[in-house]
Formats: sequence, structure tokens, C-alpha cells
Amino acid sequence: LETLSFLQPEVENLEKIVQNKNFTNDKAIEKRLEFLSGPSNHLTFVEGVVQTYPYFQETTETLAHPVEVNVEDIKKILARIEGVKIGDQEPCPNPPQLSILEFKLDKKTEKGKSDVFSLNLKLLKREFT
Repeated sequence: LETLSFLQPEVENLEKIVQNKNFTNDKAIEKRLEFLSGPSNHLTFVEGVVQTYPYFQETTETLAHPVEVNVEDIKKILARIEGVKIGDQEPCPNPPQLSILEFKLDKKTEKGKSDVFSLNLKLLKREFT
């Protein structure tokens, strides 16, 4: 999950604008592109309490910070967590066993950004020993 990149259509559009020879160095556009391309908008989990049982262990994984995503990104995340195909998003082969403990989605209402959401997530990861 931590290798996923989000809001790719917006990133591609911003890159085209910045690479245009007539670009006027708009700091807001550069800052948005830097945010979307950098580590600030990637899933970074903080490992919580590890509980060990005879045949497995469970770990609570909480997002270090909310990330901005669109509908396709949500499908991609859920396909990987649930291990099922969602739309055109395929699950990963041999995924870890994950259960969603908290899933908070808030629609962003910034001008010009339709269908952008702020996602906060908490998972339970089960690993068999």
C-alpha cells in the first residue's frame, strides 16, 4: 500500500503546465505539484500495538497523516486491502491479511478540484507465524 501514488491525472496536468515554456512560475501550482509528488501524499503507516497469539500476530497500523485521493485511488486501495477486484483495479497476489478498523473520507471543497477526498485509515494486519 505504501508504494501507491495518488491523484495521477492531476499530477500529469500540473507537470504539463510546469513544463510549458510559457509557464509563469505560479508558486501555488508548484507547491501543489510538490505536495502530490512528494512523500506528503503517500500512505505512511505507524505501527501500533503488536499482539502475539500462538499461531499469528496482529498489529494495528494507523496512517501517519491523511492523504488526498480520488475515486480511482479509493478503488485501488480497497482492492489491495480486501483482496478482490474492484472495477478495473486488481488485488495484489498473496496480500497480507488486513482488516479495516477505521476509514474516514472527507470531500475536499477546494475550487477546481472535483472528486478529491481526504482519507484517513486504520488497519489491523494479521501475520501467521
